[in-house]
Amino acid sequence: MLHFFRKYQKILFLFTTVIIVTSFVFFGTFQVLIPTHSPMKETAFADLSGKKISRLELEQMIYFLADGGQNLFNDGVIEEDFLKRELGDTLFTYCKERFSSELALRHLREKNYAPYVHPNLPTLSAKNIWGILAPALKENLAKLQQATDPLSLEVFRARSALYLAEKEFPPNMLKQSIFYKSRDYEDCPPDLRLYRSDLSLFGYHNLTDWFGREFVQMAAAVIFNAAAFAEKCGYRVSTDEVEADLLFRIAKHDEMQKRGKAPWGEASYGALNQKNIQEQYRDTLQKMQMSEPELVRLWQKVLLFRRLFEDVEAAAWIDTHAMREFFSYAREYATIELYQLPSAFCFSTETQWQEFATYLDYACLPSNSSKEIPETLATIQEIEAKAPELIKEKLTLMMATFDKKELEARVGIKDAWDWEVENGNWEILKNRYPLLSDGVDGTKSERHALLDLLDEKTRASVDAYARGQIVDAHPEWIKEALEKAESVKRIFYLRLDHTHSPIDGIDDIGALYTLLEKNDPLHLACYTQNKNTYFKISFSEKGEKSLLSFLEASKEGVLSQLLEKRLRSHYLEIREIGGGYDFKNHEGIWKAFQDVKKQVSSDFFAPLERALVKSPEMGIRQALFFPYFEQKKLKVQNPDYQESDQSNLEWKIEKKIVTLTRSNPGAIPLDDLNALKIGEFSDIGFSSTIGPYFYRLIERNKDVTLPLENYLQAKGILGKETKCHFLTYLLKEMSGVLDALSKETSPN
Repeated sequence: MLHFFRKYQKILFLFTTVIIVTSFVFFGTFQVLIPTHSPMKETAFADLSGKKISRLELEQMIYFLADGGQNLFNDGVIEEDFLKRELGDTLFTYCKERFSSELALRHLREKNYAPYVHPNLPTLSAKNIWGILAPALKENLAKLQQATDPLSLEVFRARSALYLAEKEFPPNMLKQSIFYKSRDYEDCPPDLRLYRSDLSLFGYHNLTDWFGREFVQMAAAVIFNAAAFAEKCGYRVSTDEVEADLLFRIAKHDEMQKRGKAPWGEASYGALNQKNIQEQYRDTLQKMQMSEPELVRLWQKVLLFRRLFEDVEAAAWIDTHAMREFFSYAREYATIELYQLPSAFCFSTETQWQEFATYLDYACLPSNSSKEIPETLATIQEIEAKAPELIKEKLTLMMATFDKKELEARVGIKDAWDWEVENGNWEILKNRYPLLSDGVDGTKSERHALLDLLDEKTRASVDAYARGQIVDAHPEWIKEALEKAESVKRIFYLRLDHTHSPIDGIDDIGALYTLLEKNDPLHLACYTQNKNTYFKISFSEKGEKSLLSFLEASKEGVLSQLLEKRLRSHYLEIREIGGGYDFKNHEGIWKAFQDVKKQVSSDFFAPLERALVKSPEMGIRQALFFPYFEQKKLKVQNPDYQESDQSNLEWKIEKKIVTLTRSNPGAIPLDDLNALKIGEFSDIGFSSTIGPYFYRLIERNKDVTLPLENYLQAKGILGKETKCHFLTYLLKEMSGVLDALSKETSPN
């Protein structure tokens, strides 16, 4: 028998080969691989046109959409058409009960997921890398893990955003970033696990992992039925068009790979290497284990689905007349001549207007009426006699400044260390830094050892202190530095009570002023108060006296002191006349001033409050200005009035030209102008933001043009809503399909 086979083996091999090749050619490879009774040939569902879709077609579409590894034809159908747009939200909301079991299992896994952390360097972690290079990924991961309901729309959106963010910053980029970052740390050993670890979020690699098979299956069913609906409506996509589109996607992928050498768009489609494109086309088909006719049929469905929904979005129509009316109303505007106080005088507290009233009493001549704000300042001598705190004196100095720290930087570290271990200096350091007392310190080497045990911050403090002491021991260094420093002419304004210093490095301005009065050049040649900042003052000149402005006096606390001084004096008057039960306790003893300060203030300013014209809206804080505004309004309403007021008062009423719009009205609503004619003045009003005001209407108009940008924006929003409504309609029409899919048993 063996002899027979050896003799005729070539004939037997040739015969067997002919039979096998003939059967494959006649029956086809797919028919051999899948028997005629295979469940894959059974009907999965019937689409909206009545055409039966087999389980094989459905599985191929699911595999195609989920991007099973080497699919260069899929340009991101689910990502681009569902997840990045509202269609994904609509599909999830309508069918979320179908996804509940799969998403619940995933959610449990996701909550317990811990991103990569380097075992020897906790700061080198995936979260820190994401925080720098992909903040959206870190943010949405936190949202997903902190969520409690996996079926909420917010969680689905976080899942979608997280999936898309990882596509932008994939695991291989994360691994590369960690590897390069670890090289910045000399003492950080490499993590050998990193090279073989899978850094994909949750271990997910495709859409089925992320959203579950049910979601991808539902998206596939929508595409099949949308394509059937499109064909019923007359849409057609030819086979040649589908093949050309698929070749274009391969060509585009080829160009993206070459982008580092030639940017996309430099080379035309015709200039590409057609041989390479055809080879990639065939290789991709082979890796997908799909024939070309099957691929063409699938992509034809996708193109029909896309064209249908694009046309639905583009068909959204907006009545331009209604939009024009809306925008003309929103873009209505008016130009006014606004009269108001400077912003600093829009008082928000009771204390502010009381300080202002105090300032007026001391700085201005009394007005004819208690209701009117004084508009004439008193002389400097009169103000100084009543409140010298409000007067400042101009002082001109020729001054050179030097900071001792500049000399400390010149002291070497070895000199500082040698100073620290000297006997007398060591005792000073032990008193200043008690940690140095815990140990043997008989020799200099033992003292150096104790210093080395200090933490970095404390050791730096010790060294800085030593440098400062070395510089203090050499005053000639400071004098030499001051002699070399250039003197600059500087102007200061000193308060007469010398309670506020305008010079940095000098707290007691009165002491310096005394030296300037004595003209003591010896002390002024090297003057310091804090032993850190040194001055050389070679010339001084006193100037004129002037009044502190209200803002200066308020900011520096002068008015607060004057107000309290007045209130304390008033409290003494109350006690002298023996009035007021509110100021005594139950034993009849006068209360401390701080306990009754508010009542004293109310009693002191009561006459002024009664004299002022109050309005419910304005209140006492701004009522002080009401007569002032009435006078100003009477002046500007006079046809012969000329704006020639040269008053330098801080509270001078300002005139501004302001344009009000309905979309941005500011403090004055546009509708308040309805009762005015062009050129008319408004009543005196009040706003919490700008205080009291009145205005004259200059112009009123509206822009009746329809902004193209706003129209396109509105049309885009309406188009998206229309697509979502159409998808909801389509899903309702697919009720039979959904029932059929519910009965389907997914193959393992």
